[in-house]
Amino acid sequence: MTLSMDTKPLVSVLVPIYNVERYLRQCLESLSRQTMQEIEFICLNDGSTDSSLDIAKEYAARDQRFIVVNKTNSGYGATMNAGLKRARGEYIGIVESDDWVEADCFESLYKLASLHRECDIIKANYYQFDSTAEQFKENYSVELCAEPISAGSDLVGRVILSVPAIWAALYRTEFLREHQIDFLETPGASYQDTGFVLKSWIAADSILLTHDAYLHYRIGHAGSSSVSDEKVYYVCDEFSSIDSFAAKFPDRMGRIGGALAAKRYRTYRWNLLRINQSSRKDFLLRTSKELGAIREQCKEGAAYLGKRQRKELFQWIDDPLELYYDLSLKEMDSKVSPAALMLRLQRKLHKLFPTVGVA
Repeated sequence: MTLSMDTKPLVSVLVPIYNVERYLRQCLESLSRQTMQEIEFICLNDGSTDSSLDIAKEYAARDQRFIVVNKTNSGYGATMNAGLKRARGEYIGIVESDDWVEADCFESLYKLASLHRECDIIKANYYQFDSTAEQFKENYSVELCAEPISAGSDLVGRVILSVPAIWAALYRTEFLREHQIDFLETPGASYQDTGFVLKSWIAADSILLTHDAYLHYRIGHAGSSSVSDEKVYYVCDEFSSIDSFAAKFPDRMGRIGGALAAKRYRTYRWNLLRINQSSRKDFLLRTSKELGAIREQCKEGAAYLGKRQRKELFQWIDDPLELYYDLSLKEMDSKVSPAALMLRLQRKLHKLFPTVGVA
């Protein structure tokens, strides 16, 4: 069957594109080989300045399943939201433009969705690829994939702690629209997937995970997003939005609040180690207050953490400056460098006068 504008697709696949000419052909070629025909690939060009737009148009010219949406640059969140509004399919999938998928990816996921109509989300494992090797990533264990997981299941907490990947999945379109699940439109590309995924897990009445993998996730390329100074607190914006969204589900929060707190800590820690050294102290102080405000949930979330992580979480809450000195000194190349000596002096002063330097 050849898809036309008069035929409603079963699946709409969003492909956000920004200056990714080096990898885009491999991505779009993998989509063109999809065995499913009742599908549309919405190529969302976010003002690329390289040849990405021309490449997308090339595929659209020879395959009616491809649609090109060309827009001025407005960032990842705004781009994805444009795709969510444009999608016509019963389900929505996402493929990043530097990744690629197996030929049976969306046919296989849709078959699962058809067998489990009660499920709002279908998600798979994936392969992680860098320039030298590829490995299977078991984001979801065999146990989690045994049968559909309802909102009341104790397994939901474990799902929340998984990698917040928006891809390798199908989302029921009406489910996303009913709950107004979309992306924060912060500039650039940084953490917008976190809010989207966690809101989806919170709102879903039922999900199905499959142990199979269909998507190849590329890591470590020059165009991948990083945390610059202006992006330091974008992750906090995501969790603030998640908090507001979760307030609509008080009964569920009673069961998964601890898992969300543990996820918040893990995500903040990952962000902490990626931001510039000059921003770390302020980030620790601000997020210490956030975590302290949900201390009871953090106590519940400790069950999802290892011994070292539990200790660090409560040090983050109770003494963020001490944690700052601990982490900073561990990263110093030389323990006798001027910078290290200064940090050690500041640490001693902090031990003598704990409230000094804490806003």
